[in-house]
Amino acid sequence: MSKGNIKFEDVWASIPASVAVVREAWRKKTFGSLSQILNYKMRRALKALFYWSKAKLKSLNLSKEILKREIVELQEKEAELGCLLDDDSWLLKVKLNELNSTLARLNTWWKQCAKVKWLAEGDRNSRFFQSFASAQRSSNFIFKIKDDNGLLVKDQHQIEDVLFRFFKEKWKDRSCSLDGWPYSRTRLDVDDVRMLSKEFSLDEVEIAIKQAGGNISPRNDDITYSFIKSYWSIIKEDFWNAIHNFLLSGKMCVLHEMDKLCRSFIWSKRNGGAGLHYVNWDMMCRPVNCGGRGLFSCSNKVGPLRAKLAWKYDQDKDSLVHKALFPKYGSLYEADVSKKACSTAWKLIFNGGRFLKPIVRWNIANDRSIDVFKDTWIMDKCISRWPTFVKSPGNDELTVDLFISNGCWDVIELYEFFGKDLVDLISKIQIMPDLLEGRMELIHQNSGKSISAMATAALVCDQSGFQNWDWLKKAKLIPRVETFWWRILNNAIPTNHFLSYRRLHENNHCPRSCDEVEDIDHVVTRCKNLKEAVQHLNNWGFGIPTFVFLEDCCRWLACQNYWLAKLFCNTVFFSWKSRNELVHGGNEGSPLMIAANSVSYAADPTSYYCFNSGHWDANQPRLLNRWHPPPPDWIKVNVDASLLPSYKAGIAGVFRDYNGRFPLAFGHACVHWDVSRLELLAIQSIKDVITDWMFNYKGLIIEGDNINIIKFLLDAVRRGGQDLGELTFIKDFNYRMAESWSAPFLEILDASTNVQVYEVSFIESWLFLLNPMKNIFLKIARSSSNPLRRIAYSFGDHYDLRKELQILNLLTGYIFLLDRHGRIRWQGFGSATTEEVSSLLSCATLLLEE
Repeated sequence: MSKGNIKFEDVWASIPASVAVVREAWRKKTFGSLSQILNYKMRRALKALFYWSKAKLKSLNLSKEILKREIVELQEKEAELGCLLDDDSWLLKVKLNELNSTLARLNTWWKQCAKVKWLAEGDRNSRFFQSFASAQRSSNFIFKIKDDNGLLVKDQHQIEDVLFRFFKEKWKDRSCSLDGWPYSRTRLDVDDVRMLSKEFSLDEVEIAIKQAGGNISPRNDDITYSFIKSYWSIIKEDFWNAIHNFLLSGKMCVLHEMDKLCRSFIWSKRNGGAGLHYVNWDMMCRPVNCGGRGLFSCSNKVGPLRAKLAWKYDQDKDSLVHKALFPKYGSLYEADVSKKACSTAWKLIFNGGRFLKPIVRWNIANDRSIDVFKDTWIMDKCISRWPTFVKSPGNDELTVDLFISNGCWDVIELYEFFGKDLVDLISKIQIMPDLLEGRMELIHQNSGKSISAMATAALVCDQSGFQNWDWLKKAKLIPRVETFWWRILNNAIPTNHFLSYRRLHENNHCPRSCDEVEDIDHVVTRCKNLKEAVQHLNNWGFGIPTFVFLEDCCRWLACQNYWLAKLFCNTVFFSWKSRNELVHGGNEGSPLMIAANSVSYAADPTSYYCFNSGHWDANQPRLLNRWHPPPPDWIKVNVDASLLPSYKAGIAGVFRDYNGRFPLAFGHACVHWDVSRLELLAIQSIKDVITDWMFNYKGLIIEGDNINIIKFLLDAVRRGGQDLGELTFIKDFNYRMAESWSAPFLEILDASTNVQVYEVSFIESWLFLLNPMKNIFLKIARSSSNPLRRIAYSFGDHYDLRKELQILNLLTGYIFLLDRHGRIRWQGFGSATTEEVSSLLSCATLLLEE
């Protein structure tokens, strides 16, 4: 029995001294809530009883040996004398009774430790115990049944039909005699009503505790009913306080209670009264781009939070959790969900896998783990969700390895199932023969979102979208108007039709005497004052048509420029505001005033670009104030990517010099699903357009609007460019610029007999940072180096050194000339000019003379 797993033993209660042990442990002061105080005291009492019984058991064994020795001495004395004196006879009898009592206690102790009394007294609340306790449920399951024709039926749906027909025939309408039946309106008497309606009291708890048997399973903290019954006089006050407090304020589910608190904060009024719910909570918790307001729902985040655990389980094959669960349950995506007896950890991970599946895709390898129709391996959707026709085989179990032959796609086999366009798309997917089996990767990489955030977004995107979000966002409305239109599109404004439908208002007609039902369509399109206001706008030159329904209005707004859409939305908003003034006893604004206010709000000068950009000398366009020119003698490339819902994408880049001129531009179309990868692909495309004239500048600056990709590049630079992958052209660009300095420098100084040139190489690879590998590398490097040229190697993280020297851009070359004391005497960057090389050599000559 370990310290962290102490179970109450009934033998402790049989010893009167245990009451004093429990009382002493219970008297100690404890802080916290009432339930926490009860739990702390129970754990403390169990711990005290455990160590007391441990010492007691030791004393019982010692007492047993002493009694046996004393009894043997008295028996030997009786054998020598023939009989004992009266005092010795009584002493022998007392010793025998005391020995029997001690042996009985030891016997009870060991019987409990051996779990002989398991059936009578219960056991730990373990998985083994639960399997036996819940076995009765499986025995009640109906596996097969005979139907009306005497045939055995095993299908569950057919079994339900058989039972339904049987009980329907058994309990059909019949004519029954009701003579002698009790009066249907008979109710409980006053005493029964008083007994049922009275509050729960301590007396009822005591009765329940006394009537409870000893064969009830203990709780998770190993507190049995025997403990509660034996020491009730000590613990009853704290026990009742915890129960009473839970009945008054206890909550069964924390997440749902947090949701209730959030809803009460949103819906409740300032004075504490309940507000009117116009939109359900799920709609409020949707993201803004899906028609919601972006509120946080705790209960909806449970599954996406578990997706993070599933991702770690799938990716980290060497983790202890994977090594323990994989041999028993298998892969996360091939596990048998019909198993009921599985661990809690696996249930959480498997539930997270359901939410992880929409945000991951397969890397193709020559294996049988990828289902053609159900798994995502083409773009970002599985084939069952693609809007295409595919020839399906007779069975649904079709794996990708059927279409792979000798590490390449079998085009002939692909044409048996797919059309030409889909075959061309599949043929471009790279097969990775180095992988023994397919591996999962995130569909959207470098998105700046966590696994849980992506799983939540995928969960919401599976629901119906918000079709009017595009034009509503493009209109750039002020927050009040935007919220008003969001409520219109969700039918959440208190029109008379809305109020009368909920029996909060008697008349459902428009209060402006329009002789129509005031619903959403009427407020947006057919109201009398709104029509007159629109007529004033048309007289001023704005062409706004007349609508009948809200859908027609939304289609027209989606096709207009943002300013005209903004103007109409403002007009409807001020018309509704004027209507509310009339309803609540104020003065209604005229249609002319509504039209004037709409134009005034639509013509807000803060929505225009600032003409004064401060960079007129850079030949910058007047309205492009967000672009800043590079430093003198530098060039900048702006990259961007565009992606449509049809997967049609394009990448482009524009080179600008420090005068704002366009020396070069590039771009091409492609098919993709991830806009972040497109941005990275645009940066990779720079290597295809690098020409010699670019090395006449001091350096190159890459600029993009995807901050996650820029952070990825900055982190790669911080690590010395070790993780650039296909972006190694950045380092090549750097080396070529550095060679423009080092080549003439070494060419002149290598010929000198009194000069030794040292080249410093920074090594930041984790492998060479190990001492054995470092020594081997230095030995090989020195034995193969040029004797006229010596190389010094520096190991470790050199980020601080580069930061101190301001080496923060890998797209340029740097050179530093140091004296014998390590001081920087001359520095340069970019491509070397003739004058700069001459200056470098002159400075080096002076240092040599010193």
